[in-house]
Amino acid sequence: MPAIGRVDGLVIDGADTMALARFWAAMFDTEIASIANEGKANEAHYVDLAATGDAPLLRFQRVPEAKTLKNRLHLDIEVDELEAAIARVQALGGSILQRVRTEYGYDFAVMGDPEGNEFCLIRPVD
Repeated sequence: MPAIGRVDGLVIDGADTMALARFWAAMFDTEIASIANEGKANEAHYVDLAATGDAPLLRFQRVPEAKTLKNRLHLDIEVDELEAAIARVQALGGSILQRVRTEYGYDFAVMGDPEGNEFCLIRPVD
């Protein structure tokens, strides 16, 4: 049976789509590929980041409501040095939501982007 469709990109909701796009562009060393504002000045409704060899197309969608609950889907980002990556995320405006712990063969930390969307920095246990 053929697939119903294909993944175009991963979408992250937020109030300040440009701030989220800048944060994630720095995370993956990529750039903003497109901005759609539906004709309204200073309101980026959709911002796409260029896909890289290490990350798919990420799209930031402007939504009116604030994040209130835990994400049901998140990114696991494998890093070489966990503490250095945590420090860099914080320098970019992200936060630590859960400190480093070990589970299922990985050391990991649960992080938040500038609007609190969760993602994990992971490193396989030696």
